[in-house]
Amino acid sequence: MPIPFTQKDWARVKETNRLWRERKLGRPLLQWALWGVDPGRPAPNLPPSWQMSMYDTRFTVDQILDRVEFDASCNRYAGDSFPSFCPNFGPGIVADFLGGRAEHTPETGTTWFYPGKFEGLELKDIHLEYREDSRWLERILEICRRGVERFEGNLQIAMTDMGGTMDVLASIRPAELLLTDLYDSPEEVHRLMWEVHEMWFKYFDLINRALKGNPGYSSWAGVYSSEPAYMLQCDFCYMLSPEMFDRFVLPELVAACKRTPGGSFFHQDGVGQLPHTKSLHSIPELAGIQWQPGNGDWPGSIGWHDQQRLIRDDGKLSQTWGNPADLEALINAIGNVDHLVIIGHGDSRDDANFRKMFKRFGVENGA
Repeated sequence: MPIPFTQKDWARVKETNRLWRERKLGRPLLQWALWGVDPGRPAPNLPPSWQMSMYDTRFTVDQILDRVEFDASCNRYAGDSFPSFCPNFGPGIVADFLGGRAEHTPETGTTWFYPGKFEGLELKDIHLEYREDSRWLERILEICRRGVERFEGNLQIAMTDMGGTMDVLASIRPAELLLTDLYDSPEEVHRLMWEVHEMWFKYFDLINRALKGNPGYSSWAGVYSSEPAYMLQCDFCYMLSPEMFDRFVLPELVAACKRTPGGSFFHQDGVGQLPHTKSLHSIPELAGIQWQPGNGDWPGSIGWHDQQRLIRDDGKLSQTWGNPADLEALINAIGNVDHLVIIGHGDSRDDANFRKMFKRFGVENGA
């Protein structure tokens, strides 16, 4: 059984997302994929795609895509949801592309990045050059090209998790040193930050070329756009004052937003980033915010009602996760939630609450 999603479904997703981004849809996006569909064939003898390490070269690209296709065939893409897959090499793989070192830990599924060829260099001696000799870049490009060819526009392959510009720099120049560099060598930090910015977009464009034929553009977060867009981030700014954020981070974010015409979001991760909210919301070209409280408590960001109200009232879109009960609680707290895209999963064999919420908002494909 093929992935249960047609070109007619994609046309609906594209139009619905266009209206939502233009604030003309009149409701939130409800991206709830419901598992439990019988794919009509046995599962490949491979780990589930979300557990399969892209770093494990014992798996061929065809095997990875086999498992992706099977897993996608086990879902019913209700409401505004759509089939997608993100080649996951850890947040900040651009550091590896530039000559840093990626180290994947299979036991935890995490990836850490280290200075690599830049180890021990003085800040002034670090100079970044575009290069395409990373074996992980080659693997990402192969997964993207083969995936687009195989799925023929039926499944969206997302941009790999590139990481944020300052976060990439904090891998090349470890964060504890970069923090003191902000005071001791601000000009050198600015130079390197903009070098990373330029290299980041060269890789972004390269991978997007490999994704030509995709239904559109998306990232690990699952927000769709018909034009290039991304989930921008700066985890490093958790350690910065608002003044330092505005000096070192904000100008680059503005530039990144202008280079992603599809309307990028920002991954605002943790309460330590709340002091930067005013600056983030001040960027006209920034389409939306993905607020993450960072404490691991459910219901997570959708349960921060005041923050979701602020995002809405400041004219930004919001991406969050949750189920119908979480959404109901948010509506009761703040009223209008037309600015929201909520992503989640449920069981297609027990989906009464999802059906009720779809019906409430008159969502096509919700039954």
